Amino acid sequence: MLTRQLIPFLAAGLFVAACGPFSEGFVLEDGSVLNNGISAVNGAVEIGRDCRVNGEVSSVNGSISIEGGSTVGGIENVNGRIRLTEDVTVDGGIANVNGQINLGPGTHIEGDVETVNGSVMAEEKTVITGQVVSVNGLISLSGVQLAGIQSQNGSIRLDAGTEVNGPLTMKRSTGFSLQIGSPPEVIIGADVRVEGPLNFEREVQLYVHESATIGEVSGAEPVSFSGDEP
Repeated sequence: MLTRQLIPFLAAGLFVAACGPFSEGFVLEDGSVLNNGISAVNGAVEIGRDCRVNGEVSSVNGSISIEGGSTVGGIENVNGRIRLTEDVTVDGGIANVNGQINLGPGTHIEGDVETVNGSVMAEEKTVITGQVVSVNGLISLSGVQLAGIQSQNGSIRLDAGTEVNGPLTMKRSTGFSLQIGSPPEVIIGADVRVEGPLNFEREVQLYVHESATIGEVSGAEPVSFSGDEP
């Protein structure tokens, strides 16, 4: 799903390059309003506090950083970290190919948060109206509300009363895959709620806190634990 979305993004990036995107990065000062999107190639995008970008923020080969209280239309990145601090609003999804996605407290995302090679980490009071999706990377959510979770080869950790209002799915690897080492861990911590089913199409180590509430489990045997760690 993510790769299908990013193919047109990459093609669009080549087109925009001819139109002159920012080739050495871009900085938007605190409190600024921009009625267009931001596109950068081989440079970082830095958006200050309390800014508004009425368009998509995208980068190829550079990080994207958005400071507190700002709003943007959507975020896409190839080869770089995406970092949002507190109370940032994204009026569209977030997609990354190679790099971490870090969501600070109070972040609001309208859509999915997707990555191929990189972790997704979200802090308390973050709301994601769509799913968190990762192919190869840790998903770590603390005090987050979201619609669902999907992973393939990475571990999942849910803490601090995270609420998943839909399914949690671990997909089997497609094509040839040599799996070395321990299977991924899925840790469902204290006071976490997973309203939908938990479907595991590959081997995992599933740990569920005694205070957590989860839906029907298929493909794994839950191990109950108490305290902070299984």
